[in-house]
Parts: sequence; C-alpha cells; structure tokens
Amino acid sequence: MLTAHLPDHLRAAIDELARQHPTTGLAAAARRLSEAYRQHGGYRVESPLEAAAYAASRMPATFAAALSAFREVRLPIASVLDLGAGTGAAAWAAKSVFGEATEVCTNEPNAHLRAVGEKLHCEKVDWRAGDYRNLSGLAPHDLAVFSYSLGEVPPGVALEVLERAYLLTTKGIVIVEPGTASSFGFVLQARRLLIELGATIAAPCPHKGDCPFATGTDWCHFAVRVERSRLHKLLKGGDLGYEDEKFTFLVALREPPPGPERFSRILRHPFVEPGSVTLQLCTASGLSSAAIKAKDKAHFKAARKSDWGGRWTV
Repeated sequence: MLTAHLPDHLRAAIDELARQHPTTGLAAAARRLSEAYRQHGGYRVESPLEAAAYAASRMPATFAAALSAFREVRLPIASVLDLGAGTGAAAWAAKSVFGEATEVCTNEPNAHLRAVGEKLHCEKVDWRAGDYRNLSGLAPHDLAVFSYSLGEVPPGVALEVLERAYLLTTKGIVIVEPGTASSFGFVLQARRLLIELGATIAAPCPHKGDCPFATGTDWCHFAVRVERSRLHKLLKGGDLGYEDEKFTFLVALREPPPGPERFSRILRHPFVEPGSVTLQLCTASGLSSAAIKAKDKAHFKAARKSDWGGRWTV
C-alpha cells in the first residue's frame, strides 16, 4: 500500500495553525465534525476553530487520496481548477505530482475553510469564494478536480456540474470520493456521463466497458496509508503511527495518456503464499484472478512488489 507523506512545510503550517487554538477545543471540534459527517454525509464547518480542526484531522488523508489519483493522470499539467477545495489538500497534492510551478485556482464557498487554506500558504494558488456549483466566470484549465466535494451535491445537480466542469478543461477531470459503496455508486454515474461526453477513462478502469462492480454487493475502492503526527493522533484518538484512508476515484481524460494501452488494475491486497502470489484483477474482459508462481521468475518478482490499486501490465 502506498504511504503518503505530507510536505514538511505543510505539516509545519498545520502545526502552527493548531497552536493558535486550545488542544482540547480542537479535539472536541474534530469529534463534532466527524459525527456530523456520519449523520449528514458532509462536514459542516461553522467557525475558525472547526476549520483548523478539519485541516489537522482530515487534510492529511484527503491530500493522500488526491495524490494517488493525480499520479494516474500521466500527462504534463500546467493548471488545475480545484472545485470545492476545502483547506487546499488537492492543491498541495497537485503541486507534489505536477510540479511547484503548477497554477491552481481553488473555489471554496465556506469562508472558514477558505481562510485556513490561504493561511497554509501554497504558492501560485488563487483562492476564490462562491458556490463551486456555479462555474460562471472561471477560465479553462488543463485539469479540474472534485476532491471529496462533488458527492456532497444532490446527484442530479452534481452531474450537471460535472458536465460543465469537464467542458472547462483542456486535458481532463479527476474525481475523488470516500471509499464507500454509496460514493462508488455516484462515481459510476459520473463515469457513464464522462464516457458519453467522449472522455477516455484512464483510471482506475482498464477499459470503458460496463463496470463489473455495477451489480452485486462489492465495489471498487482503494486505500492509501497516511503517516500520523502527534497532533493527528491526538485529534483522531488513535495510537498507531498511521491510518489507512479508503477512497474511490476516477480519472477521465480528453486523450489517452502515454504508456501501455493494455493493463489490469489490482483490486485487493496481493495474497502471498510460499512460492505463489495471487492477484485479484479488473481486466479489459472483466474480473479475474491471476496466480503467479515462483518458477516464473520475472513475473513473480513483479507480483511480489505489486500492491492494491497498482497496475499489472503483464
């Protein structure tokens, strides 16, 4: 499993932000936000304290998930439109993947989250107010991203917003949502719409046919491991030095990215036994299982290094 590391200057900025509030208040605010999310499916941030608690408790995980999705774009990206930016996790992830010179335009309606995002200070980021469902006045960008934001919009409206956002891009769009069955159901709707609009589904799907998870009880999701700071452990109430963020995502591009045209996606942790590695795969022809034996030395070595969510090009 990929382990994501927050940029040192972002971690330091979050720690500095947290020092401006009492630790007990931050912890209580983090608990309130978490409970509100479980009840309403979204974060209701209503004060600077809650915005700071959100940044400290959730920003590492949302950064890590966006980082994983952006790595699947595999194209040079000069500008990103971040819609529903929160405190700017996707902006930081975009610069980590595409380079510090990448220009990011963020749109975040919540004034408290926006103020924290500006305070955390990421270079070449233009922070804008307003409802990200209203895209009027926004210039075209190479890439648009909805990071844990589009799923909070009612489904009918969300698909309209998605179509308008896609039309504002020159290279494509990225959607990241929680790794739940309901979020995956929404991503499936987004996938169908983007295919109708002529997009190439670059990730996670190895094809643009019907999703094999469209029926049944399982769903397509992945995980990234996030390092926890002392503050993060305190706010989340855990002792481990990491947490695993489960997410579902979609990368839809106007042109196919470079690289192997045929690949399979590893859908679960590889099952390793003495002399064998078994991979659960999504392939161009559907779901399959591949058992790679030690006698197949080249492929066995690759299988032992593979991970959940990775590509399998053998």
